[in-house]
Amino acid sequence: MQNQYKDLTKAKEYYQRCIVFAESTNDTKQGFYLYSLLNLGRISDKQKDVAAATRYYKEVQQKAERKSEAFNEARAYLKKKRK
Repeated sequence: MQNQYKDLTKAKEYYQRCIVFAESTNDTKQGFYLYSLLNLGRISDKQKDVAAATRYYKEVQQKAERKSEAFNEARAYLKKKRK
């Protein structure tokens, strides 16, 4: 929905569903959970909702492995917004 149809509202809904499902199966350290949070952060940033984007990126930073791409993107975003 996000990339093909450019429907960010629907994309956010689907990412939220992924997060809820991953939390219900207790699989919050990788995969769909992290990338759903990452994409929600990107969408929130694009929509100028800095508070929500910061919240999503902080969650990614807490759950992702330190050397992962997701962790690095979250850290870079948070560092940029701190200035």
